[in-house]
Amino acid sequence: MPSEAVQTSGKVSEEKSRKPRNVWVVIIYVVLVLGLDTLGNYNYRWPDLIVLKWGYWASVWIAPYTNQLSVYIKAPLASFDLFKFLFWFVIPVLWCWRGMDWKAWNKERWTKLERGLLKAAIIVIPVSMFLIPYIPGINQYYHGMNRGGGIDWAAAFLMLVWTVSWLPGWEFMHRYLLLGAVHKKWPKWGWLLVPISEFVYHLQKPPIEAGLMFAFGLVLTWYAVKRENFRFPFFMHLIVELSLILWLYIF
Repeated sequence: MPSEAVQTSGKVSEEKSRKPRNVWVVIIYVVLVLGLDTLGNYNYRWPDLIVLKWGYWASVWIAPYTNQLSVYIKAPLASFDLFKFLFWFVIPVLWCWRGMDWKAWNKERWTKLERGLLKAAIIVIPVSMFLIPYIPGINQYYHGMNRGGGIDWAAAFLMLVWTVSWLPGWEFMHRYLLLGAVHKKWPKWGWLLVPISEFVYHLQKPPIEAGLMFAFGLVLTWYAVKRENFRFPFFMHLIVELSLILWLYIF
């Protein structure tokens, strides 16, 4: 019967949409984009990463218009990391769009405990930033970022723009795209590859910060596996980054 054919077709389409992504393709993609980004951070010219730097193109486009307004436009555009936004967020989202677990992003899986933890984090994490001066490696790393130089709203805004360009992609690529693939392939231990990836990428920072990132990622990834709630890890990471901005340029 036609109705049965339509129903069967719908089930087939749903099964295809939920078919796990090839784990090795996902792993290679994540390693590649993180590796290219790391090379860009160290200003390597091979491959020619300048074409992936939004700040370069923003300068080219806006430079001819040397009026005062262009100065205010140029700085935020240059602070927005186009490479991270495209390769960490846009492409992974398009990749996962078919068969996206939308409930992982809405309020259906929220609990009172999670709301309470987020409220506590809003207080505890900003306060914990004042421990940075007593942590030698991290304090030296952030020493040149205007700490103690008074309030700098402009710098805070530019760092906020930069954070917006990479944070959603970092969380989505790691705790949705990569986590979904490795957890389906290796249900018992595959999720550990996510905090390991975060740790290796952060080795370009002080070792203690890389270690803290591993511990932080370990907890958030474990939570994402258990609760299938990806908004909570994102908001926790967002609180950390906003707290760092406040500590560096406002408080």
